[in-house]
Parts: sequence; structure tokens; C-alpha cells
Amino acid sequence: MAKRAPVPDGVREQVAERARDRCEYCRIAEADTFWGCQIDHVISLKHGGTNDIDNLAYACAPCNRAKGSDMKATRS
Repeated sequence: MAKRAPVPDGVREQVAERARDRCEYCRIAEADTFWGCQIDHVISLKHGGTNDIDNLAYACAPCNRAKGSDMKATRS
């Protein structure tokens, strides 16, 4: 299995800035979360997604875990 390239720090910072330090799914402020926010691949790497900024979202841990790596909605 090939090792995936990490998202560069500069790209992580751009995603956080774009999101204004809020989860881009539920909009909770990062300061109001217990675990902070993470970089999420909107389309996962296993489905052909990339580390491009347009395919990355700033997500709180519960939203990121609820979405998982498969393509589905976090809410219906």
C-alpha cells in the first residue's frame, strides 16, 4: 500500500482561514469543541480525491467521524 502524502501545513492554514476557524459542516467554532478541528477530504483519497484546497474542509471531530471516508451525507 502506498503511503499518502500529508496535507502541507500551508494548505491546512488556508483551509482553517477560509473556514474562519469553524467546522464547515455544522459551523461550530473550533474554540467551542473539545478536540478542535481537523482537515477532512470532501472526496476521500481512496475515491480519487486530492489534497487540493477545493477538496478539503475544516471539520470538527464528530462531523469528520460521522462522514467517514465513504461518500454520503452527514445529515439527511
